[in-house]
Amino acid sequence: MNRVPSAEKSTDRETAHPLRSAEPDSPFLVGPEIEPTAVYRFLRSLIRLWLKVFRRPIRVLGAEDGLPASGPVILMSGHPPSILACLIFIAAFDRPLRCFLGRQYIARAWAGLVGRALGVIADHGDAASLEAACRVGERGEALLAFAELEKSSLEGVRPLGGRAVHLAVELDKRLGGASQLAVIPVHIFLPQPPLDSSEVLIQLEPPVRPVGEGVKPTPAVGSEAMELLAALEPAFRRNVFRLRPADMRDFLADIEDALRQDLESKPTRPPERRTKLDGFVLSEFLVEWAEQENQMNPACLVALRSELDAWRERQRAASLLDIEAETSGPWIRSAWRRSAAWAETVAGLPVAVIGLVNSVVALAVLKVSGLGRIKKPGENSRRWLARVGIVLPILVLQVVVCDWRWGRSWAGVYAVSLPVSALYLWRYAWLLMHRSRLLGWRSFNPRVRARLEQKRRKWLRELDLVRDAYTERLGVAH
Repeated sequence: MNRVPSAEKSTDRETAHPLRSAEPDSPFLVGPEIEPTAVYRFLRSLIRLWLKVFRRPIRVLGAEDGLPASGPVILMSGHPPSILACLIFIAAFDRPLRCFLGRQYIARAWAGLVGRALGVIADHGDAASLEAACRVGERGEALLAFAELEKSSLEGVRPLGGRAVHLAVELDKRLGGASQLAVIPVHIFLPQPPLDSSEVLIQLEPPVRPVGEGVKPTPAVGSEAMELLAALEPAFRRNVFRLRPADMRDFLADIEDALRQDLESKPTRPPERRTKLDGFVLSEFLVEWAEQENQMNPACLVALRSELDAWRERQRAASLLDIEAETSGPWIRSAWRRSAAWAETVAGLPVAVIGLVNSVVALAVLKVSGLGRIKKPGENSRRWLARVGIVLPILVLQVVVCDWRWGRSWAGVYAVSLPVSALYLWRYAWLLMHRSRLLGWRSFNPRVRARLEQKRRKWLRELDLVRDAYTERLGVAH
């Protein structure tokens, strides 16, 4: 696992600011009856082992200074909050990291137990939760906070802030300039199925100050929060894992095409009242979701796009087979010629197998010599003469071996069947390519189309799920 370079050893960093037990009324999830540093180290080792064996390794990129070895630090992530993201961040750094996470994300029993042992600070949305997190920062420990979407009515990409920004501003006010608070924007690329990426990537941005240099802090916390939001916004927009503008436009066009096909596939009665889709375009809300997701969680868009590209490629291959079948000639529209092709495919199989067995040595020699592939165009008579010069002695040798092993009568029969079966093998290969394959496609085409339709509907359901999750974070209807 690659980690951010640091001047101190991991053991020194872990013992410099040990995790403390909380007061009885604190919303910390650490109890006074356990020794946090030892438990933290043990669980972090288990998390790293689990990620290495069952998931993916972690690689940290970004700023040269990396995560400061000491002093108050807030890692500000724009990724959607989750206990899994917390575990990945904890495993990525040698310095102990306290996570400031909404209570709803650790509601499950296993998440609560893991959070309690790792010192996760539960955010109940009140002042007491901010107070608990600020006490951790005042002791010089490192914090991880998730910058959630601002629930504003502004159009376009919404700023990331929420409780994380208020935590940074409040902690900076408490430190009062006595200690330099480092707010480090951080991006994470967490691959999702069907991606086969082998790594979880973490990108660290250069630190920003809660209040810009040369700007006099105002008594109003809201003004200071706006200062920090203005400083964080460019960093979050620089997410190195995001889709580039050209790729984003292509992805939105693909979504629009998939939604149009979904509307066209739905039956309408009467037919003349069918919705006209010539002017169909994506809604502004869906475009806003895509832009925002590209800033917060680009791995989600990459997974959706990969799955959509795979579906479109299978659809393209099926359409090409449809065109090939329709343009293969009049034989495919004749019932008796199709029946004859099926009959030859079944009856000719034993003869083709015999021909393959008889010709396996000759074919292997041709492949090794580079003469097995017929070049079209450009094939000349010399290559054909070379093939004859290789194949003919091999066939004669096989007849001689048959005569020596089974006698002259069997050798005579073998000498006649050998070229016949070899020539029919050539014919059977042509039959499979130009007749049987297309007949098989006509038979399985309805099933393949039905599966493609199921895949498309499944993808649309996944799109609806991530879009609905976005609306829940905003708390708005769409």
